[in-house]
Amino acid sequence: MVVTIFVDRNPKDLLASLFAWHDSTRFLPRVEWDHFFDSHLKGHTEYGSYPEFTRAWYEYKDEPWFYWTRYEDLKKDPRSSIKKIAEFLNRDLTAKQLDEVVHVTSFEYMKKNNESIKGRDFILRPKGVWQRKGAVGGWKNLFTVAQNEIFEKNYNERMKRLGIEHMKYKF
Repeated sequence: MVVTIFVDRNPKDLLASLFAWHDSTRFLPRVEWDHFFDSHLKGHTEYGSYPEFTRAWYEYKDEPWFYWTRYEDLKKDPRSSIKKIAEFLNRDLTAKQLDEVVHVTSFEYMKKNNESIKGRDFILRPKGVWQRKGAVGGWKNLFTVAQNEIFEKNYNERMKRLGIEHMKYKF
Protein backbone atom coordinates (compact mmCIF):
# COMPACT_ATOMS: atom_id res chain seq x y z
CA MET A 1 0.00 0.00 0.00
CA VAL A 2 1.20 3.50 -0.79
CA VAL A 3 1.23 5.76 2.27
CA THR A 4 1.49 9.47 2.85
CA ILE A 5 3.24 10.96 5.85
CA PHE A 6 2.22 14.59 6.10
CA VAL A 7 4.55 16.78 8.15
CA ASP A 8 2.72 19.92 9.18
CA ARG A 9 4.72 22.92 10.31
CA ASN A 10 4.12 26.22 12.03
CA PRO A 11 2.94 28.37 9.11
CA LYS A 12 5.17 31.27 10.12
CA ASP A 13 8.28 29.06 10.12
CA LEU A 14 7.12 27.47 6.89
CA LEU A 15 6.89 30.91 5.26
CA ALA A 16 10.34 31.91 6.54
CA SER A 17 11.78 28.65 5.20
CA LEU A 18 10.08 29.02 1.82
CA PHE A 19 11.43 32.57 1.54
CA ALA A 20 14.96 31.31 2.21
CA TRP A 21 14.44 28.55 -0.37
CA HIS A 22 13.67 31.23 -2.97
CA ASP A 23 17.00 32.80 -2.16
CA SER A 24 18.91 29.50 -2.42
CA THR A 25 17.53 27.90 -5.58
CA ARG A 26 18.16 28.68 -9.21
CA PHE A 27 14.64 27.85 -10.36
CA LEU A 28 12.74 30.19 -8.02
CA PRO A 29 12.96 33.96 -8.32
CA ARG A 30 14.67 35.96 -5.65
CA VAL A 31 12.20 38.29 -4.03
CA GLU A 32 12.17 40.86 -1.26
CA TRP A 33 10.64 39.71 2.02
CA ASP A 34 7.83 42.31 2.10
CA HIS A 35 6.69 41.36 -1.41
CA PHE A 36 6.94 37.65 -0.61
CA PHE A 37 4.94 38.10 2.59
CA ASP A 38 2.16 39.97 0.76
CA SER A 39 2.11 37.40 -2.05
CA HIS A 40 1.73 34.58 0.44
CA LEU A 41 -1.24 36.25 2.13
CA LYS A 42 -2.92 36.36 -1.28
CA GLY A 43 -2.12 32.68 -1.88
CA HIS A 44 0.37 33.46 -4.65
CA THR A 45 3.33 31.40 -3.44
CA GLU A 46 4.15 27.72 -3.86
CA TYR A 47 1.31 25.59 -2.50
CA GLY A 48 -0.99 28.61 -2.18
CA SER A 49 -2.02 29.75 1.25
CA TYR A 50 -1.23 27.60 4.26
CA PRO A 51 -4.84 27.22 5.46
CA GLU A 52 -6.11 26.06 2.06
CA PHE A 53 -3.16 23.68 1.61
CA THR A 54 -3.71 22.25 5.09
CA ARG A 55 -7.46 21.93 4.55
CA ALA A 56 -6.91 19.95 1.35
CA TRP A 57 -4.72 17.39 3.16
CA TYR A 58 -6.93 17.35 6.25
CA GLU A 59 -9.60 15.62 4.16
CA TYR A 60 -7.46 12.47 4.36
CA LYS A 61 -6.82 12.49 8.10
CA ASP A 62 -8.87 9.35 8.77
CA GLU A 63 -7.61 7.32 5.81
CA PRO A 64 -5.63 4.19 6.76
CA TRP A 65 -2.79 5.18 4.40
CA PHE A 66 -2.39 8.69 5.82
CA TYR A 67 -0.31 9.79 8.81
CA TRP A 68 -0.25 13.36 10.12
CA THR A 69 2.55 14.69 12.30
CA ARG A 70 4.05 18.05 13.14
CA TYR A 71 7.61 19.21 12.52
CA GLU A 72 7.77 20.69 16.01
CA ASP A 73 7.00 17.27 17.51
CA LEU A 74 9.73 15.68 15.40
CA LYS A 75 12.20 18.29 16.64
CA LYS A 76 11.11 18.12 20.28
CA ASP A 77 11.09 14.33 20.60
CA PRO A 78 12.44 12.65 17.46
CA ARG A 79 12.69 9.21 19.04
CA SER A 80 9.04 9.08 20.07
CA SER A 81 7.89 10.60 16.77
CA ILE A 82 9.87 8.13 14.69
CA LYS A 83 8.62 5.25 16.80
CA LYS A 84 5.02 6.34 16.08
CA ILE A 85 5.77 6.56 12.36
CA ALA A 86 7.31 3.09 12.43
CA GLU A 87 4.21 1.75 14.19
CA PHE A 88 2.01 3.37 11.55
CA LEU A 89 4.11 1.61 8.91
CA ASN A 90 3.80 -1.68 10.83
CA ARG A 91 7.55 -1.81 11.32
CA ASP A 92 9.10 -3.12 14.49
CA LEU A 93 12.40 -1.38 15.07
CA THR A 94 15.02 -2.63 17.45
CA ALA A 95 16.52 -0.05 19.79
CA LYS A 96 19.62 0.00 17.59
CA GLN A 97 17.57 0.57 14.42
CA LEU A 98 15.60 3.32 16.10
CA ASP A 99 18.84 4.99 17.20
CA GLU A 100 20.13 4.82 13.62
CA VAL A 101 16.94 6.31 12.14
CA VAL A 102 16.99 9.10 14.74
CA HIS A 103 20.62 9.77 13.84
CA VAL A 104 20.31 9.82 10.04
CA THR A 105 17.10 11.87 10.07
CA SER A 106 18.48 14.54 12.38
CA PHE A 107 18.78 17.96 10.87
CA GLU A 108 22.43 18.14 11.84
CA TYR A 109 23.23 14.88 10.04
CA MET A 110 21.36 15.86 6.89
CA LYS A 111 22.94 19.32 6.80
CA LYS A 112 26.42 17.85 7.24
CA ASN A 113 25.80 15.42 4.40
CA ASN A 114 24.05 17.76 1.96
CA GLU A 115 27.08 17.80 -0.32
CA SER A 116 26.09 14.32 -1.50
CA ILE A 117 22.72 15.49 -2.87
CA LYS A 118 22.58 14.56 -6.53
CA GLY A 119 22.17 17.60 -8.78
CA ARG A 120 22.91 19.99 -5.92
CA ASP A 121 24.96 22.41 -8.03
CA PHE A 122 22.28 22.44 -10.71
CA ILE A 123 19.55 23.32 -8.22
CA LEU A 124 21.29 25.68 -5.81
CA ARG A 125 22.69 29.11 -6.45
CA PRO A 126 26.31 29.67 -5.44
CA LYS A 127 26.42 29.69 -1.63
CA GLY A 128 22.85 28.36 -1.56
CA VAL A 129 22.04 25.80 1.10
CA TRP A 130 19.83 22.75 0.90
CA GLN A 131 19.08 22.84 4.60
CA ARG A 132 19.22 26.13 6.38
CA LYS A 133 18.65 26.04 10.15
CA GLY A 134 15.89 23.53 10.86
CA ALA A 135 14.92 25.50 13.93
CA VAL A 136 11.53 26.16 15.43
CA GLY A 137 10.63 29.84 15.83
CA GLY A 138 12.96 31.28 13.19
CA TRP A 139 10.13 33.39 11.83
CA LYS A 140 10.68 35.77 14.76
CA ASN A 141 13.88 36.99 13.06
CA LEU A 142 12.03 37.90 9.87
CA PHE A 143 8.48 39.10 10.62
CA THR A 144 7.94 42.66 11.74
CA VAL A 145 5.46 43.23 14.57
CA ALA A 146 2.93 44.55 12.03
CA GLN A 147 3.45 41.54 9.73
CA ASN A 148 2.95 39.19 12.64
CA GLU A 149 -0.35 40.85 13.51
CA ILE A 150 -1.51 40.83 9.87
CA PHE A 151 -0.48 37.20 9.44
CA GLU A 152 -2.29 36.02 12.56
CA LYS A 153 -5.48 37.90 11.66
CA ASN A 154 -5.44 36.46 8.13
CA TYR A 155 -4.57 32.98 9.37
CA ASN A 156 -7.24 32.90 12.08
CA GLU A 157 -9.95 34.14 9.70
CA ARG A 158 -9.06 31.57 7.02
CA MET A 159 -8.80 28.66 9.42
CA LYS A 160 -12.23 29.53 10.84
CA ARG A 161 -13.78 29.99 7.39
CA LEU A 162 -12.42 26.60 6.28
CA GLY A 163 -13.77 24.84 9.36
CA ILE A 164 -10.39 23.74 10.66
CA GLU A 165 -10.01 26.28 13.42
CA HIS A 166 -9.32 23.45 15.89
CA MET A 167 -6.05 22.78 14.01
CA LYS A 168 -4.63 26.24 14.52
CA TYR A 169 -1.10 26.64 15.75
CA LYS A 170 -0.66 28.43 19.02
CA PHE A 171 1.94 31.05 18.23
